[in-house]
Amino acid sequence: MTVTRKWSLLTGVLIVAILAASWFLLIAPKRAKAASIKTQTATQEDANTRLKDKISQLMAQQQDLPRQVARLAQIRGQIPDNPALPTLIRDLSTAAKKSGLSLDSLAPAEPTAVTDVVVPVAVAPTTAATGSTTTGSTPTDSTPTVAAPAVPAPTLFQVPVTLNATGSYFEVEQFVNKLEGLKRSFLVTGFSLKPAASAVSSNELQISITARVFLSPAQAAAAVNPAAVSPTVPAAK
Repeated sequence: MTVTRKWSLLTGVLIVAILAASWFLLIAPKRAKAASIKTQTATQEDANTRLKDKISQLMAQQQDLPRQVARLAQIRGQIPDNPALPTLIRDLSTAAKKSGLSLDSLAPAEPTAVTDVVVPVAVAPTTAATGSTTTGSTPTDSTPTVAAPAVPAPTLFQVPVTLNATGSYFEVEQFVNKLEGLKRSFLVTGFSLKPAASAVSSNELQISITARVFLSPAQAAAAVNPAAVSPTVPAAK
């Protein structure tokens, strides 16, 4: 093998080594970085798409906000933050008068907490070890105790109402229809219909209705402080 051929082979090996070193030291890291940037770009584009969808959803909800505010105002009227008995009595008297009924008696009772509504409360049980160990004595068994779950303060109260009225069948029907149209939530729990005892006419009937209206003191507390819930039963107004 001539010297020229040896130098040619050596030059070829050197070029291959330079190309391999360039690949591992320059090109390969750049390709890996480019692939990483491409992955990050795809991830960011996906996040941007989700964000645009969320913005569109919020804008749609914002357009519906006035209707929701009006609905909340209507609910606050149906379930006020106090008994509001004068308004209730006035509304029932007006309904009876427009129906032609004679409202004989109307007796609201004291507000009581609604107990048939279950409010879930997440309470983590805590374990406390009881017993002590003294020097020279056998340790007593530790009995774990679980703390009782906190009882939530009542947020909904009810006022039982009993009323009696006298009128014709048509007038009774009109009165019941007007009860359904009251601005305040009025739940009829029972009623009876019978001929009036002191009827001037044979067509007169006496209707006795038991019902409940509701109030939520927590509604007023939440308007001032969302974390405050008052367990105190409000006095009748």
